[in-house]
Amino acid sequence: MKNILLITFVICSFFVGCKKTTDVALSSVVFGTWELRTQYGGVVGILQFPPGSGNTLQFNKDSTFAQYSSFMLTNHGTFHVIKNAYTILQIKYDGIYYNNSSNGQALMQGLKDSLVIGSVTSALSAVYVRQ
Repeated sequence: MKNILLITFVICSFFVGCKKTTDVALSSVVFGTWELRTQYGGVVGILQFPPGSGNTLQFNKDSTFAQYSSFMLTNHGTFHVIKNAYTILQIKYDGIYYNNSSNGQALMQGLKDSLVIGSVTSALSAVYVRQ
């Protein structure tokens, strides 16, 4: 069921209506360190990542983030969350924006202690679990 939901999100990303608001809400849901477990979409299809592979995304309460791939820092800076930034099939999702970019990603609370971040332009989604 979880896989069907995520694949549906990827497919539906092509039919996205974007609506930015100025209502900035740093949800406590995202704070902490998240480990990448699955990527969906694009040319790669579905990629699974075993626990401890060093692919993490860390969100700090001071609005900074750090992203690691195989334990190597690949991106860092600031982030902000905009409440109800995206509407996908009449469901509103918060948007997460990195380094003051105007191109965000849909942010969804997954099942217990999981986070789904999906690109609204490239139909790629990533599932993270809280560390």
